[in-house]
Amino acid sequence: MSLAGADLTSSQFHDALRDGLIDFQEKQNPQNAIALCGTCHTNFDHVYNPSFFFLPTDLNYFLNYERQDRKRRRKLGRRTGTIPARMCPTAQTYQDHQRHQEVEGAGLGGLYTRIVINDFLPQYPGRAPFQPGPSEYGATKSWTGSPMASLQRAVLMLRKLNLYGIPREIRDALRQLQDAYSEELDLDGSDTSSEGCIEPREPEENDLEEGGGGKYEYKRREPRTKSEQSGAEQRSASGNREQDNEEHKVNKDEGCTSNSEDKALQPGNSSSRFWRWGPSATSDDAAKFFQRVL
Repeated sequence: MSLAGADLTSSQFHDALRDGLIDFQEKQNPQNAIALCGTCHTNFDHVYNPSFFFLPTDLNYFLNYERQDRKRRRKLGRRTGTIPARMCPTAQTYQDHQRHQEVEGAGLGGLYTRIVINDFLPQYPGRAPFQPGPSEYGATKSWTGSPMASLQRAVLMLRKLNLYGIPREIRDALRQLQDAYSEELDLDGSDTSSEGCIEPREPEENDLEEGGGGKYEYKRREPRTKSEQSGAEQRSASGNREQDNEEHKVNKDEGCTSNSEDKALQPGNSSSRFWRWGPSATSDDAAKFFQRVL
């Protein structure tokens, strides 16, 4: 019987617990037990050169989970001034994710990929030549232990210079996870771990002025250009108004606009519900605008 995560030193275990990178309180947690024969037990528990290891099949789930948790922590941190603790996936959340994805075999637990680095199993007639990589005895198995414990062990395998046998996509995914977990959370800015994520955009003051604050919309966050940031102020200061890229012809003598502005005042036109002036508009602007109506 082996325990995933038990090979961490006391210092490594407490650091991982402090950083929210494990979800169990004791190294010898029976939840993380792995039933192995004597030979496999010896080769799995080898501290410096384990012959095989296993890790979650869906590493993207853990990367996306960390990205979403960073957004949660940043939002709470900006509100309270204190950065909240990280939340990491558990055996239950990982299994629930795979069951929701209708992954075959996830009914008994989350699925894990077993990778054999060294040939430690006995020979038998008809056995194919050993090839490092996914295990010949079945690469994918379900397990009910902590996925974070298996990840702690998996990243230790990257300390070797020769990573032959570990598929490149797994190496890349583990390094991407390391980068995400290593990045400092900045409450005053954004971070690269959440790039490409889709998150809700909350209504801003300009949205409320132009009638767009009635609902939240989900979109990629993109930096606003200088012209977009100052557009409302420029329209208020000049007294000119734009509508759906139509050009407005201003009558300097009477202070009124052409037919495109008239369309905004028609009862059947949906754009008439939008507020047309900013806070810097004056009563003189209003008098000039309504000269043709009075």
